[in-house]
Amino acid sequence: MQSTQVDRVRVFEPRPDRAANADPLFADLFTKGRRRVLRSFVANLVLVALGVVIFVRSDVGIAAPGFFVVLFGPSGVLSLRTYLGTVRPMGNLLGGGFRELWPGQGGVLHAGNKVGLRLPGDGDPQWLVLRMAAAKRLQLAGQRRVWVLGPGPRGHALVLLPGAVVGTLGRVRPEPPDGAEELPLEPRQPCGPNEDPVLLARLADVRRGQVTVITCFAAILAWLAWIWLSVDSASGPVGDFFSGFAPSVAAVFALLAGLVIVSAFRIGRKPVETTWTELAVVTYGDFVLTAAGVASVGGSATLPDGRQATFRLIKVDVNLIVNVIATGRLWIIGPPRQGVRLRVGLPGYPLHGTVKLTA
Repeated sequence: MQSTQVDRVRVFEPRPDRAANADPLFADLFTKGRRRVLRSFVANLVLVALGVVIFVRSDVGIAAPGFFVVLFGPSGVLSLRTYLGTVRPMGNLLGGGFRELWPGQGGVLHAGNKVGLRLPGDGDPQWLVLRMAAAKRLQLAGQRRVWVLGPGPRGHALVLLPGAVVGTLGRVRPEPPDGAEELPLEPRQPCGPNEDPVLLARLADVRRGQVTVITCFAAILAWLAWIWLSVDSASGPVGDFFSGFAPSVAAVFALLAGLVIVSAFRIGRKPVETTWTELAVVTYGDFVLTAAGVASVGGSATLPDGRQATFRLIKVDVNLIVNVIATGRLWIIGPPRQGVRLRVGLPGYPLHGTVKLTA
């Protein structure tokens, strides 16, 4: 842990003195991430095959089998691409250790969401090119410091910003991204949540993701309505099945869409709070990491008036969980209140989640 440029905020940092796969945290993250991608690929492949079988062996029309092929086919291709293009190269890097990189003047270029980091060394310049969301680019513009694992034999390298345990895979190139210009240095200043540019950019990304999810759910509901209208009893047992299948699955997706909308108002909205409240915390045991990459942990917190409260972070960004454990600090957006769901984050970092304090 190191002091950062934003007031007294401390964050998690990887250890450069040992291999990444010797750290249980990185080893567990990689193992569960690889398992999640492989399971997703196999499940999608089975569902696409099911759609093909339904089309060939029944007369329910195109709507029902097309649902499986169109919905799960692209998802399966994405899973395979993720495994071949990200998971396998990342696995080849874990035997090495992280090294800290401080890009100097002209060492950070960007073109949209593509970022080029100039690597140190003699001879022709080498650039580590990767994609970064707006919130991470803002953090990089203020800190100008990253952790790099690699590059490997094929030029792949994993990049972590301070405070992160989940990195971004990039590749070494002889040139920066086309049309790139220098990422301007933006000194980081302590500010409230309502003015924190990194937090606001992160929440904007969350809102865009939620809109995308809701749009996909709406398209799925429309397709399920097509299935329900296109099948009838004349289609035999398969038609009878889909007559009940379509409304049942539609109800599930409608419920999920409602939960996403509620989450958009509860989590993704722009904060109006002007202050952060820093609480000293002690966590109980290890955090529980799910296959989806989110985590849960509980513990006790010392409130500003000296009282003790228990807290529970449930299914939040694993980056935030690790920082809470490593630093013993929980940053509340606004004043702490017991018995209600509160938003939490880390000043100057693209991390956020929710917590509940109880007496």
